[in-house]
Amino acid sequence: NDSDTDAQIAYDPNEFLLKQENLTINRTTIFKDMIEFFKHEGIIDVPLTVKFVDEIGADYEGISRDAYTGFWEEFFDQVADGENYRVPALCPEFQQEEWKSVGRILVKGFKDCGFFPLMLAPAFVIATIHGEDAVTNEILLDSFCSYLSPSDNDVIQQALNSTLNDDEQDELSDILERFGYHSVIPSQENMKLVIIQATYSTE
Repeated sequence: NDSDTDAQIAYDPNEFLLKQENLTINRTTIFKDMIEFFKHEGIIDVPLTVKFVDEIGADYEGISRDAYTGFWEEFFDQVADGENYRVPALCPEFQQEEWKSVGRILVKGFKDCGFFPLMLAPAFVIATIHGEDAVTNEILLDSFCSYLSPSDNDVIQQALNSTLNDDEQDELSDILERFGYHSVIPSQENMKLVIIQATYSTE
């Protein structure tokens, strides 16, 4: 079966040559397939055509975009934390080679298709590309608030903009403790600084 043969080639990085242009993947194992295929660093500079196993269709970027979309959906479900914005989470199955694959998938998808996973927290993206010094407090705070659940975000917004009642202070204390802050509730003047400091525990 030609599809099975192509899939085996795509699985084996040792069979990959710079002239390789075809990536055949299965929708049910898209995450694993792409992680394995992108372990070869040379893939970034190779013209790549994507095909799904047992599906007919020519790849004029549409199928490639479909593959990148499917990969990032699985990535956010399996190895990322957060709500509206997500950040990669440490997991035992992912070592250096797997994270390098993720980086190549990110670059290749943008380079070839203009595809970028918008759920990645802006603070994380900027820090990755330009370094942590390029992340402003405003970007960091926005990414943090969108990382939180809607209910936690409401508490943080309330804390930043007005005085909290006793119940709201308890909720804020619980949130800050989850992110490593174990002191008393800060004053209104220091609230923003403390919350920004708490964001670093999401990295």
